[in-house]
Amino acid sequence: MNLEILEELDKDTKITQIFNKYTCAYCGESATDRDHIIPRSISNFNPKSASTNKSNTIPSCKQCNVSLGNRFIITISERAEFLIKLYNKKFKNLLSMPHHTKEDISELEGSLKKMVRSQMNKKQIILDRLSNLELIVLLEPTIKDIWEVIDRKGEYE
Repeated sequence: MNLEILEELDKDTKITQIFNKYTCAYCGESATDRDHIIPRSISNFNPKSASTNKSNTIPSCKQCNVSLGNRFIITISERAEFLIKLYNKKFKNLLSMPHHTKEDISELEGSLKKMVRSQMNKKQIILDRLSNLELIVLLEPTIKDIWEVIDRKGEYE
């Protein structure tokens, strides 16, 4: 894993903030699933053990896991690149919205104000997810790297 990237980006970012069992290893949202790097549909894993097998799974949110589906993309960074392209296309309209400051929004009224505030919040969530995905591409982690950080969390803090 390319940990030098973290040193260049942000002195306050810790590897345990990026990889832990509670956040998606791709986008950083809450992890509710595990993504099978080699999909169960094309692997020889026992379906019962595949869901918890650390040699083939990483923590993932539902959206990233479903978006990746049974695609045979082997590396985590390539999977993150796929998600970046997919989310940029899927959220094209939201991402192309002009930015509105809090001051701009405060001048609006009623349902327009609620709608603009809601859209800006959604846009920020997508931008945060894309930023995390871009970091994963740069870090180039392996499944083993991710689980090592998760299992040895205290040693990294």
